[in-house]
Parts: sequence; C-alpha cells; structure tokens
Amino acid sequence: ETEGLLKEREAAHKKQEELKRAEKEKKANQEKKAESARKIAEVKDLVAQGRLSEAMKVAEAHAAANPSDPEAVALAKKLKTQKEVTDRQIKSIKKLIEASDFPEAKKALTTVKEFHPKYPPVVEVERLLNDREAANKKEDERKRAEKVEKRNGAFIGSSGTAVSAPTPSSKPYFQLNFIEKFNH
Repeated sequence: ETEGLLKEREAAHKKQEELKRAEKEKKANQEKKAESARKIAEVKDLVAQGRLSEAMKVAEAHAAANPSDPEAVALAKKLKTQKEVTDRQIKSIKKLIEASDFPEAKKALTTVKEFHPKYPPVVEVERLLNDREAANKKEDERKRAEKVEKRNGAFIGSSGTAVSAPTPSSKPYFQLNFIEKFNH
C-alpha cells in the first residue's frame, strides 16, 4: 500500500508540476501577446505621426523577434510595401509637377495623403505642388495682363518696336498715302 501511496503522491506531484508549467506558459504567452500588442500600437502610432521609416524599422524588428506572430509579420510586410509605393508615387508626383500637370499631380497626391498625410516627403511634395501651381498661376496672370496691355496700349510695328495705337484724329499711313496720290 505504501508503494501505491507513493505512486499516487508522485503522480499528484507530477500533475502539480505540469499545472505550474502550464500556468507559467500561459502567463508567458499572455505577456508576449501584451508586448506584441504594445509594439503594434507603437508602430501604428508612429505611422499616424508620419514617421513611416521609423515605424517600418520597429515593425521589422518586432516581426524578426516574433516570427510566429502573424500580425507582426503581416504589419512589417504591409509597411514595407506601403513605403515603397508611397515613395514611388512621390517621384511620379514630382514629375507631374515638373511637367506642370497640376490636376494629375493633385489626384495622385490625394491618394497618397489618404494613407500617409503626415509623412514628411508627402508634406514636402504637397508644398512643392502648391508653390509651383501658385507660381504658374501668377505667370499666367502676368502673361494675360501683358497681352491686354499690348492690345489696349501699344502695337508692334514692322521693325519690332512698340508704336502707339492710332487715335481717331490721326490718319493711318494708307489713308495719307491714298490722299497724296489722289491729289497729284
């Protein structure tokens, strides 16, 4: 009987050890999940602040440390892809700005801003677009005003110099010439 009691105690002790181990594992998993949730929240906060490069580094480090965490791995991949796409779109927007295709640049910028409105390159390209568009409008207005001024105030003579517009009291050359021929 003592041998049976010893076996029972030993089995009970093993069971308690297994329960303790399971409890420790459960607690460790909970802590790991909590830490993962904190890191993911940190990454999302960095993205919201426009610190995309830093967020990507934190996400990649977290995914490397926790390769079995599908959310961490997916977030790191997603950020890497978004950053690459955003950077490519910014280059495209700059080309559109250089070509003075402001409507298309605005459309592309709107799309980029939906995802990363505070990302410094996005903010920079938006400022560039606004500045160039304003300068372009100013130049267009200057050219329009110049045309109006030429039309209303001065005409270009055959020599390429500006001459004043004929007034009702002055007779154009062809009229004077006709009169002279008629009088002779």
